[in-house]
Amino acid sequence: MTSKIKITIFPNKKNLFYWPAAKKIVSIIRESSKKFPDWILICNNDITFSDKFFFKYLKSINSKRYPIIGPDILNDVGNHLNPFMLKPLNIIQKIYWKFYFSSYIISKILLIIKKTMKSILIKNKKIKSQKKQIVYSVHGSGILFSSHFFNSGGWLDGNFDLYGEELSVSEIAKKVSTPITYFPDLKINHHEHSITKLINKKLLYEKSRQSYFYIEAKYFKK
Repeated sequence: MTSKIKITIFPNKKNLFYWPAAKKIVSIIRESSKKFPDWILICNNDITFSDKFFFKYLKSINSKRYPIIGPDILNDVGNHLNPFMLKPLNIIQKIYWKFYFSSYIISKILLIIKKTMKSILIKNKKIKSQKKQIVYSVHGSGILFSSHFFNSGGWLDGNFDLYGEELSVSEIAKKVSTPITYFPDLKINHHEHSITKLINKKLLYEKSRQSYFYIEAKYFKK
């Protein structure tokens, strides 16, 4: 089967993991081209496009006004994954995550409690806002960066393996004064955990733990 679009594959001898691999490709684009493409979509490999007008609509968006975009990401059970975070972590949330990452056993207990509470309160589940708005963070399974973000000094932090992309992008965006916007009219589907479900859960916990404490030390501690 031949493709109507140009596809370039960048193989690696070892698994660089998600965001470090994305950073490497962006660096290659920066070094090999005189300018960035209008948009760069960094996404998981379990993303599909159900909207045939996705890229047509993207082309109409002002890339300078909206340098970082989070589309409406729908998972297989119909939940909207964006907006990921409307506001930065507050002190209670930071305490919770420190407690969560204090040990694997504690994390499992907290997940059981969270799942139980979710099932009890399911009737009162809040529907995420489906309006275009500036947010603190968008879901890492699919983020759009315009050339304006990189030309304004923006970069990708690849100093973690997994689960650090949302917060690192948010904090870097703050540093270079570029907004992050949720665009509900841009729609993609995310078939969650189709790859990570094959990885040992304790290993995933350790990866996320390392990422969180790196992000905390790098961006939150003053």
